[in-house]
Amino acid sequence: MNAGMQLNDLAAELTRRLASKHDYRTPTGRLKLAYQEPDKRFTLTLGEAGEFQISKLGHDQMAAWADIPTKYYSRMLATQPQLLIENMQTWFRAKQSMRMVRTMDGRMRAFLSDAYRIVDSYDVAEAVLPVLAESGAVIRSTNVDDHNMYIKATWPRLQAEVKLGDVVEMGVSIRCNEVGQGKAEVAPYINRLICMNGAVIPDAGLAQYHLGPRSGESDNVWEVLRDETKALTNRALMAKFADVTRAACDETKFRGVIDRMKESSKDKIAADPGEVVEVVSDHWALTPGERKGVLANLVNDTTGAGFTRWGIGNAITQIANTETDYDRCTALERIGGEIITMPSNDFAAITQSK
Repeated sequence: MNAGMQLNDLAAELTRRLASKHDYRTPTGRLKLAYQEPDKRFTLTLGEAGEFQISKLGHDQMAAWADIPTKYYSRMLATQPQLLIENMQTWFRAKQSMRMVRTMDGRMRAFLSDAYRIVDSYDVAEAVLPVLAESGAVIRSTNVDDHNMYIKATWPRLQAEVKLGDVVEMGVSIRCNEVGQGKAEVAPYINRLICMNGAVIPDAGLAQYHLGPRSGESDNVWEVLRDETKALTNRALMAKFADVTRAACDETKFRGVIDRMKESSKDKIAADPGEVVEVVSDHWALTPGERKGVLANLVNDTTGAGFTRWGIGNAITQIANTETDYDRCTALERIGGEIITMPSNDFAAITQSK
């Protein structure tokens, strides 16, 4: 797994962000897009709340809201700034909807529906870290970036063999996205001790979409205060995060995951490795470089898991170990976890679909 950042560094960064984050609900008629010629950058003014630079994701979300094709929006962004301003100002006036604008460090980081429910990474961490400590969990990896926060932990007391000498450890993966790119979630996590491959296991768990009540129409821009958000929406949700994290170390659930993994280790693949990797790569949208790495891991048996469904899943999670982008690392761990815990017939249907 990608080690990410130290827990102390995560805590310091989440604390720093608290002071730098500001969220606003605003009617689009109060928005003003501008182009700063000397710096070659766009800014968005939110009425009296001030002027903010715009992240790439913010641009993508504004394009989607205005129903402007991404390719055309990007072309205007790069070569026709005044045309982009005219387009967006027209739609700001014409659509006259309420939006949630999330800012941090003087930059607009997300342009969202006003029904977006704020679930902050700081609050999620504050809810789950004491539970992990009390339950004897070991923090294996954490990270926070412009889009996601992750906490991955395991319980050394919950270990079992998938096959002789191949021990795995039960854990939990916690993710919070603050910018409208997915749900906050708690999912089972498995750490394979022989190579420290991590796998996120698809499970019922807790998946909380960021949807709440709309704010209603207004002509004003106003800041959504942190205390107000916590008081109105998040206390019960944070308690639920803590409860689900506590339940993740259930031994019965762990044994169920182990049974599925043992089945995958006996599920031998008869087809040509190159063909199987090609189909798997197409189905799970692996990049050409990832495809090449998975095939090499599988053919050379670098994970020691053989040419089985267990081996294919581990060939993918082995790639995750060297992936520097933490989001992509976690996505690969999720793909590997899905493969090694899915029913054999479902995997066979995918690999035989070519």
